[in-house]
Amino acid sequence: PILLGSPPLKPPRHHCGLPFRAGGIWSNLDNSGITDISGVWQHVSSLMTVVALKQRYDGHAKRAALVAAGNAYMGRLVVVVDDDIDPSNLNDVMWAIATRSEPSESVDIIRNGWSSGLDPRISPADKDRGITSHSKLIINACRPYAWLDQFPPTTAMSRSEARAIEAKWLPVISGRV
Repeated sequence: PILLGSPPLKPPRHHCGLPFRAGGIWSNLDNSGITDISGVWQHVSSLMTVVALKQRYDGHAKRAALVAAGNAYMGRLVVVVDDDIDPSNLNDVMWAIATRSEPSESVDIIRNGWSSGLDPRISPADKDRGITSHSKLIINACRPYAWLDQFPPTTAMSRSEARAIEAKWLPVISGRV
């Protein structure tokens, strides 16, 4: 079907350009007083929003998720991750969901959320009746704030550590010593 310029392109195809709506969501987060946002990205033609932040208080991630969900036009899924996760990298985001969220505690569903007749999941019958709302799934994929200092450390290297190792050993490995 023709979806009037908002096709939910199936990965690995990339949607047209940058996720410009993510910038608007980031601005709305800032204007709502949500601090320490380190990134906002949208995937799947803006149907999925990922917010990365440095948690400063209990409930910080939930507050950011609710603001993002309220401002994500047609957004069906909002994921909040810690600031060590790249929100533009779905592998990083899925790793955070798998290792940092507890489904019984970390998931919320908002019903009758803001959407559009362009949404492919809204039934033709609902569209004919002018119903264009849908539910939104929020996943808090941040380390639990209540025991943040006790959460197991991430074993991945930082970008700066990787660059330092590469600078030291790449000449040796490539035979340029």
